[in-house]
Amino acid sequence: ATSELKLNNTKVRNNQANADGGGITIRFGKAEVLAKSEVTSNTAHNRGGGISLVGFGGNNGVRLKIDDASVSSNTATNDGGGIDSNWQGVAAGQNVVTISKTTINNNRAVNGTAGGYFNGANTSADAQSTISFNKSGQKKGEAVVVKQNTRFTGAQVKMEGNQYLPPPGGGGGSGLSDSGFPDDGLPSAVYV
Repeated sequence: ATSELKLNNTKVRNNQANADGGGITIRFGKAEVLAKSEVTSNTAHNRGGGISLVGFGGNNGVRLKIDDASVSSNTATNDGGGIDSNWQGVAAGQNVVTISKTTINNNRAVNGTAGGYFNGANTSADAQSTISFNKSGQKKGEAVVVKQNTRFTGAQVKMEGNQYLPPPGGGGGSGLSDSGFPDDGLPSAVYV
């Protein structure tokens, strides 16, 4: 069975999850966050402060379309402050994310990478999309992390003001992130 979620002119705000997906968690099926929708000020105590896409081997993949929306001011303890798409054991190409005319900004991955978007899918982002002013607790992928065997295609996507911000009480950026990336000490807006 496939599930489907459509949000149009909707606000998903001020929610909290003890695991993944502070605002929205999608495990199977497809979801559309459309037209003037906002996913804002949500908190996840693991991954995906705003939106978490979780898939495991054996499902038919997940599809997410974000169009003319805002994913902002969300916080994740680990990777993907704004959006986390982290699939395990699912064949490449089965999980697809499309981002159009959308702003992903002011999100934070406190101890992890990808303040804006942790990409574990085949993603396309178009012009008129902005990934800005996101913060990560590790020195890589302050805006976007592109996971091994996945693809992020951007056409004139505006990325600005993303930064490394050490986690409270610690040096940050040491050892391995939750995603398993070694810390090479080099800050970057996009980490591949």
